[in-house]
This record gives sequence, C-alpha cells and structure tokens, in this order.
Amino acid sequence: SGSDKIAVYTSESAIKTFDCVMIEGGMATFSGLLDFGEEPRNVAVYPESALNACDGENVTIEYPSEYSYAQDAMQAPMAAVIKEGTLNFKQLGGMLHIECATVPSAAVALYIEAPERKITGSFSVQVTDNMSLHTTQTENEKIVNVTFPSGIPALDFNIPVPVGDYPVINARFVDS
Repeated sequence: SGSDKIAVYTSESAIKTFDCVMIEGGMATFSGLLDFGEEPRNVAVYPESALNACDGENVTIEYPSEYSYAQDAMQAPMAAVIKEGTLNFKQLGGMLHIECATVPSAAVALYIEAPERKITGSFSVQVTDNMSLHTTQTENEKIVNVTFPSGIPALDFNIPVPVGDYPVINARFVDS
C-alpha cells in the first residue's frame, strides 16, 4: 500500500528506511535518502520494523510478540536481495490464519501459544538468492498476544509465524 516502508541495508553498514512512492501494475517504487557516496547494499526487508540487524551476510528478523487486531493487516516479514535496483521479495515465514465466529463479551485479547516452538523474537536469515529463515528451539518467546476492542463480535486475522512444524498450537481469550 502507499504507506508501506522497507528497510534497506547500505554500503555504510547502515539500515535506512525507504517509503513507497508509487504503485503501478503490481509493482511498487520506494524512495529514501542516503548519505553522499552511500548506496543500497544487498538486502531489503518488509515491513521495515522487522529488520533488527544486518551484517551483510546475515539478517536478523524480528517477529513481534504483540499485535493490535486489524483484519487482514498482519503480514509476515519478507526479504529481497537487491540486484540492479530491483527487489523480488520472498516470504520468510508462514501465516497462521485464525477465525473466531464468536468472541466472549469480556474478552480483550487472544493469546496464541506454541509450547514446542519459539514463535516470537529474533530469527536469522542468510542473505542469498534463496533466503531461508533459520529458527531456533528455545524455552522463551512462545506466546503471541493479539489485543482487540472489547465487544468485538468475531475475529478473522493472520499471525506471521516462523517456518517450522507446529505439533501443538493453543489459543485462549483473556479478559484483562
């Protein structure tokens, strides 16, 4: 959309934000300010807030642990190798689609937990043409919290999750 932003790793080992300035025929053009002599280096990430760190060979992507509910607005992090000014983004994770036909009237959030996998926090990506997300098993960061306005009758949304097998996913409403 016109409000999209991407993070670009530059020749000065910096991360700069580029804004969407035009969308035409399924293609978007992004523009940003670089210092004198600075150029985009080799990788861009969408959304820009997902890029946590980059060293030129590895990118650290951040999966948030909290979201505010917005139907169809939650998109998984994507990355692209920059080649001759062109970016072809690749999804770095998967999407967990959640539909709740009814929501308890006192509920203000939905907790989603994957007891056997880390689903939030930092994940590593190698900067190659076929970038893939390398997830790690840890004891922490296994719960995602989605807040929503109280009194909402139903929920229908997507949560980005890292690549992996999820033998168990639990979801529960909370009222505080």
